[in-house]
Amino acid sequence: MPEGLADSLTRAELVDLVRFLSELGKVGPFAVGQSRLVRRWQTLEPTREAQELVQRIGPAAVVTEGHSLAWSPAYSTVSGILPPDAMGQLGEGTKAIAFVRCQLEGLTPGKARLKLNSPAGLSLWLDRISLEAKEEVLLDLAQGVHTLTFAVNLAQRTEGLRCELDDVPGSAARVQPVGGK
Repeated sequence: MPEGLADSLTRAELVDLVRFLSELGKVGPFAVGQSRLVRRWQTLEPTREAQELVQRIGPAAVVTEGHSLAWSPAYSTVSGILPPDAMGQLGEGTKAIAFVRCQLEGLTPGKARLKLNSPAGLSLWLDRISLEAKEEVLLDLAQGVHTLTFAVNLAQRTEGLRCELDDVPGSAARVQPVGGK
């Protein structure tokens, strides 16, 4: 921890922080589970170029090539949820929208299941192909790295986003979320 970071904490806050850090990774409420959760995300920066592109062409423009859009890293919580306030935002009020993306690596090709905590307010693309956002989405992946992009209608969705990969019985696919920084 950087020097002086805990100086402004009250005694109770410091005790809570030490407790949290000592329990992180152990069995209990702060355990990191074995589920294949997306933990590394990228969020679209709310630049003028991004705003104009989405207004002119629509949300699908974000997944097309030829645009130099700025993306920033974001990370899920221990429970695997990317909070709404970590998503960025284009527009205001009922037109507020966020774009987030993650990458999946197909180690061996085949079918895998993407499980979402809720499809409310989501549009979804695998690479550049539009998919119906539902609680469970069947993905047929080739070997290699693939990008999942979500448009999040922030007027319709107030909860965070949680994505989990699961095996499909009988499929030889081995798929994992791309992690790291």
